[in-house]
Amino acid sequence: MTTFPDGIRGSVDRFQPPGMLWGWAIHWRDGVSVGDLRVEAVRDGATIASSAPVGLRPDVPGNGGVPAAFCLVCDGKASIADLLDGTVMLRAVDALGVSAAISIWAPTRAAMRQEALLQTVREADPETAVRVLDALATNTTMAGEPAEVLRSGRGLALAAKTAAAVGPKIVLIGAGSTVFAKNLIGDILLHPALRGSRICLYDIDPERLRVSEIVAGRIRDTLGCSATIEAMLDLGRALDGADYAITMIQVGGYEPATVTDFEIPKRFGVRQTIGDTLGIGGIMRGLRTIPVLLDIAREMERRCPDVLHLNYANPMAMNCWALSRASRIRTVGLCHSVPLTAAEMAKDIRVPAESVRYLVAGINHMAFFLRFTAGGKDLYPKLRQVIDEGRVPADNQVRYDMLRRLGYFVTESSEHFAEYVPWYIKDGASEAIDRLRIPLDEYPGRCRLQIAEWSQLSAALTGSAGRLDVQPSLEYGSVIIDAVHTGRPAMVYGNVPNAAVISNLPDGCCVEVPCLVDANGVQPVRIGDLPVQLAALMQTNINVQALTVEAALTGRREHVYHAAMMDPHTASVLDLDGIWGLVDAMLEAHREWLPAGFF
Repeated sequence: MTTFPDGIRGSVDRFQPPGMLWGWAIHWRDGVSVGDLRVEAVRDGATIASSAPVGLRPDVPGNGGVPAAFCLVCDGKASIADLLDGTVMLRAVDALGVSAAISIWAPTRAAMRQEALLQTVREADPETAVRVLDALATNTTMAGEPAEVLRSGRGLALAAKTAAAVGPKIVLIGAGSTVFAKNLIGDILLHPALRGSRICLYDIDPERLRVSEIVAGRIRDTLGCSATIEAMLDLGRALDGADYAITMIQVGGYEPATVTDFEIPKRFGVRQTIGDTLGIGGIMRGLRTIPVLLDIAREMERRCPDVLHLNYANPMAMNCWALSRASRIRTVGLCHSVPLTAAEMAKDIRVPAESVRYLVAGINHMAFFLRFTAGGKDLYPKLRQVIDEGRVPADNQVRYDMLRRLGYFVTESSEHFAEYVPWYIKDGASEAIDRLRIPLDEYPGRCRLQIAEWSQLSAALTGSAGRLDVQPSLEYGSVIIDAVHTGRPAMVYGNVPNAAVISNLPDGCCVEVPCLVDANGVQPVRIGDLPVQLAALMQTNINVQALTVEAALTGRREHVYHAAMMDPHTASVLDLDGIWGLVDAMLEAHREWLPAGFF
């Protein structure tokens, strides 16, 4: 039966790649050996798997033992579970067939932070893996007594030290979104402290996952870092021992889900722009996505209960609200609308983007710039000057209209924002729609174009040799991971539960506010009261979010009707019978993606 160093227990199978076992072999013959050491797995007297020859380290004296790192490759003849169930014996022999003792270095997460000695060799070939682990044996912490360190709990201190250098395990869920995954992975590996991260890619689409794995490897090679890249179709294995998990999923995809979200409402007279946050499209997207996110969260609770979950999936507020109610996993929702909007505002008023400072608060896609300054000077007069001088960008007129009427600038684009309110998209408003350049029902066409271009993009990212262009993005994900991992503080905008953060919005709803991030995690900054007109507008959206979350968590169909009834855009177009008929049609069309309790 496999033995473990004192104080270290755990399932090797839980952490090892399929068919590979990493560890140390300790030769107990007073440091005397002949030739290289080979590790074998033996069942009923027959060798069923063996490692490549690995060199001993006689120059590193031990208490009667000489360490060697090994990688046992099972080649389909045995699984790691076979090696641990007592039916298979591990042994190590030198060139003369003299046996050595085996010590498997595969602790659980509770005993050692992320099996630190193993992270750097997950995707390495056996020769490289052996070199990495073997080099670790010369670490000054171990010098003079490697065997004793391996046999004792002092190995944990070494592992903790190594973990800081190696980096965390980061899982990307929905990694088949290749372009977004490329941006996130590039951001992560541009941080010096994260260059040794173990990045695990998960998706349900094998081909897209394959492409993303190739792209991730090219990013790593371009940056010359030591990160390991894994691609998995098994969510549980992907999440094992994760420090950070990033969700970037779209349940139902473009077809049939997005097409349905547009085509059926259009038959009822309800037209949309994006349909991913509010409105009947946002409601249905939330009802499809929340159950999947909860399944993922439950897997996290089993596999990595201390993980920090970064969610990019829309509808952001509904998803994060549901997770905060139904899971104990720490979650923060992330969106790039705040920094992108700040850059657009700076461009409109012709000041350098890097010079502006701002305070933003509200709900996702409906947060407002409470302060916008440069050098201590209020920049709102310059924004109003854009209106007065007729310089409002053609595609941004709705937001400037809101600035004129509400007094503050909103974070979401004009296209998005127009469908969150009852004023812009409805019968008899065609003149305003044309004047304000509100693009109705165009989003599916953009999706089709992106899908058509994917093959060409895939070939460009995977087929050409040489370096990839890796530039930092505006996404907050890597900033959070680096701040928590290193303890160096950073400030981001995150979507978090409202625990007295914004005092005139409901407790528990999801709010988007500035957050301090350090080794303690993501900590929202208290805002207090928002301007009353802004809070009132947000409340109209929060009503829809609350009812959609309630429907998703309870399976009560009536709350889907209630959510649609309260939706500002839908209610501005349809009467109650029309709303109920639309909900019935949408639920039936999305039946396979929705909780059974709705039917």
